[in-house]
Amino acid sequence: MVGASLCLLKDGYEKFPMALTEVIEQNSISVIHFCPSLMNSFLNYVIENKKEKSLQSIRQVICSGEELLKSHVEKFRDSLYLNNNSLLANLYGPTEATIDVTYYDCDFTSIPDKIPIGKPIYNTKIYVVGDNNELMPIGKEGELYLTGACLAKGYINNKELTDNKFVYYEAAEEICYKTGDLVKLLSDLNIVFLGRIDEQVKIRGYRIELGEIESILGKYDGIQECCI
Repeated sequence: MVGASLCLLKDGYEKFPMALTEVIEQNSISVIHFCPSLMNSFLNYVIENKKEKSLQSIRQVICSGEELLKSHVEKFRDSLYLNNNSLLANLYGPTEATIDVTYYDCDFTSIPDKIPIGKPIYNTKIYVVGDNNELMPIGKEGELYLTGACLAKGYINNKELTDNKFVYYEAAEEICYKTGDLVKLLSDLNIVFLGRIDEQVKIRGYRIELGEIESILGKYDGIQECCI
């Protein structure tokens, strides 16, 4: 709609910063989407090889899939922002919400210790919910509930999990998805991700259930107890 074109990387190119840099330069890429750990590796290459000027076409970088760290933002500021005035946005969203539901434009003048996941996008509502289903005030921790036009109907052929995760929330007066993510609301109404309420972790954007790994390891002969 705005005259841009989509450039797809060859399979595996995302693992090689040199090849990725060449693709960006050759195609004058203006917007690029990373998961934070991949962006960090890419920036390491850019800084070590002084490639900032060859990436002047980049005006916007988007991150999602795992937690964006303060160190990532500082590295971006010192490389692409200061040299090319490129901007960085942090997005958040689970697959069940197809997909990103909040955004935060990173502020390079004052980088917080915890990078917010931001505010809801259009047609999306966010709730911070306490242990007794109460709405949590500013500064108080709670589970992130979300709803809106983006919400999935549930899990295929898994009614039990669907009923557990997609629930009617009275304060919203509609079905919400319980993300399992622990968050809090800041005074500027941005949301900060604090961790999980269970043992799930994300590695390069993939959900990993630590309990499942422990269960499999515990089946091996000679292993009496294990902890991931």
